Amino acid sequence: MAKTKKTKTKTKSDTDKMLDTLPDLDERLPADLRSAALRSAINEAKTKAKRRNVAFVAWRTGVDEAKAADKAVKGLMVRIRSAVKGIYGPDSVEYQSVGGKRASERKRPVRRQPK
Repeated sequence: MAKTKKTKTKTKSDTDKMLDTLPDLDERLPADLRSAALRSAINEAKTKAKRRNVAFVAWRTGVDEAKAADKAVKGLMVRIRSAVKGIYGPDSVEYQSVGGKRASERKRPVRRQPK
């Protein structure tokens, strides 16, 4: 049987439940296992999660900006290629030099003989 992934809400409810009952047990527990230590660990985890989320958002923003810049470059290349094709023609060396396929180099479709 596969283990189910523990969700944040499950963990949150577990910690809330423990924080509610732990102060009653504090006097018999070692100092590093008391409710103050748990609260401190929870706050540290929340701080690190916020820091991780901020870093993720910054990374995601950088990725999105890079994709947008790539898309702009590709669009500009297509426009330049179209302009060169319009000015110099579809069978020109200039059109080929900007990445176009010359019309004379295109493979002609082969017609099939009907049976």
